[in-house]
Amino acid sequence: IDTFGKVARLPFRLLLAGDEFFKTVSQRGELYVAASRRYQASLRNGADHQTALDEAGMLLLDPRAVSESLDHKGRYETMTLDTGAIGKAASFIQNIPVLGRIVLPFATAPTNDMLRTLERLPIPIGSARLYQDLLGKNGPQAQQLALGRWSLGSMTFAYTAKLAAQGSLTGAMPSDKKTRDALPPGWQPYSVVTRSAGFPRDDSGDYLPMYDEYGRPNGPLTYTNYAGFGPVSSIVGLAASIPQSIAMARDPEQGKFFATAAIGAVVDYYKELPMLQGVSQLMDFTDN
Repeated sequence: IDTFGKVARLPFRLLLAGDEFFKTVSQRGELYVAASRRYQASLRNGADHQTALDEAGMLLLDPRAVSESLDHKGRYETMTLDTGAIGKAASFIQNIPVLGRIVLPFATAPTNDMLRTLERLPIPIGSARLYQDLLGKNGPQAQQLALGRWSLGSMTFAYTAKLAAQGSLTGAMPSDKKTRDALPPGWQPYSVVTRSAGFPRDDSGDYLPMYDEYGRPNGPLTYTNYAGFGPVSSIVGLAASIPQSIAMARDPEQGKFFATAAIGAVVDYYKELPMLQGVSQLMDFTDN
């Protein structure tokens, strides 16, 4: 029994070791960033080059001076920050005897993934601290970081939606059977679409457009999956799913509702995450 217990716990120990490794890498990087800021601040205050280097070196020798910042950075990068009310609700589900851990084996990482994604949408959704950071109420450094994340996420979202509308990216698998049956051969959800070997060319030797005027492929296509690298792939997946669901809507009136497509894209993407398969299967069971 002891041997079985040690073997059964081995994957979880490796998972924790991986978290600690990447957390240490993140914290070390943030420490050097803090040292660079200390060096630049010393120069702006009139110190010479050597004095500024000494100031930065003292910070490197005493990381505890910025321990709170390092801890937050490490937990942010490894998606282990406290998730507030959402995290408490997830913990409540996990604590249900027998079924809790089966339905929801992990809560902190997927919840952080979802929260980090929502912060980067064109219309950011988050805690009161997020809006305070964006408005500069927590200082210029916090504002610059928040604006940088939001602007990068928003531009990524817009460009991804454009690629999806052109057919270069796919979103979620359509829930309607007739829509699924009409998909091109080999179609895969959450994938980058590229031309395969043997794709036809025109008389000048250039590739034909990927699709004809009716949206049908002009040749064989390759689908490369991008899901699972949240929150980056989460933004890409959501942005690709919204225009796709509108374009594939069998009811023209339904295709006009952007909000419905957005909500459906969020649900569809997170249902596909391996760590949320239990929740996904429970939702499918109740639907059926």
